[in-house]
Amino acid sequence: MFEAAAPALREAKPAWSDVPAGAVRALEAWLGARITDARIAWGGYGPGASFVIALSDGSRRFLKAQHPGQTPEGAKMLAREIEVHGRYPFIAAVAPALLGSVAAGDWQWLVFEHIDAAIPALPWTEAKLEALFTTLGSVFEKSRHLPADGKDHVEAVLPARSEGWHAIAEDPEMRAAFLSAFADREAAADWLRHCLTTLRPLQNAVQEIGGPVGLMHFDLRSDNLLFRPDGSAVLLDWSDGCVAPLALELAGFAPSCIAEGGANGDRLRAMFEAAIGATIPERDMAVALANFAGFFALRIGAPWRADMPRLRWGRRQRFWGAMQWAETLLGLPALPRMRIDDLTAA
Repeated sequence: MFEAAAPALREAKPAWSDVPAGAVRALEAWLGARITDARIAWGGYGPGASFVIALSDGSRRFLKAQHPGQTPEGAKMLAREIEVHGRYPFIAAVAPALLGSVAAGDWQWLVFEHIDAAIPALPWTEAKLEALFTTLGSVFEKSRHLPADGKDHVEAVLPARSEGWHAIAEDPEMRAAFLSAFADREAAADWLRHCLTTLRPLQNAVQEIGGPVGLMHFDLRSDNLLFRPDGSAVLLDWSDGCVAPLALELAGFAPSCIAEGGANGDRLRAMFEAAIGATIPERDMAVALANFAGFFALRIGAPWRADMPRLRWGRRQRFWGAMQWAETLLGLPALPRMRIDDLTAA
């Protein structure tokens, strides 16, 4: 497991008391019930508004909101989540039901089903991993014949040819920021020189990935997962959903799961392939992992942010997990020890 636990600091999310009275009234009118209690729903690394509310009829709802203090990225993600739910209605079987959207001035609410008695993903168990991959298999079965529409979104998320490993190799400032995340910068520089000859060509080949294609969640990690009391997996936050090669889904999920002690990369790959009933070609898996590793590598030395106090930790955790798998999948040497003394300060 990654040696540093997540910082206890919280993101700068709005409190319920920050919500304008008019936005609350509009929401209650749409719900047809009075809100009797509301609390922040913690999760993710951003400062977006999210709440669990209790209603006068005894039920609960989960809310997300676009609001004046939202980051531009957060606002786009909210709009895209509505689009994904509308385009792929079958995800209602594996996600909280999207009950509707309510606009009220500068606030726009997304109202979701609340998962009662939900079980968190952590700590990972074999049963939870099996349930998750069963769910991913069912999503693949429903989407395997859909046209691949995710090319543009994949390109927007993963490193461009001038980013990722290329930027670290060619831009002295980017390289210095990357090396600042390591306890021994000289050892890290030696490791980097050895690895770049493998990683840079793989980053360039992302458009060559083929293999099985289906609907990806594309931001799969433990804080975007819950389990119902019957053990079935529920996938949250579908704003990155798109139809694309599934090697990218596994390469995005595995690093955090590895770092959290869930399983090693080879085991996760075997479980995923069994669930979808298809094999991911070795080259595709290598290219996908190298691209995700490059995405995080470029960000592990970014400045610490008080409004997103766990973001630096999350990036280093997932980079660490990616490079653990890269030792076996890509034949790379062991990653030097990363710093953990700067995860809660600027």
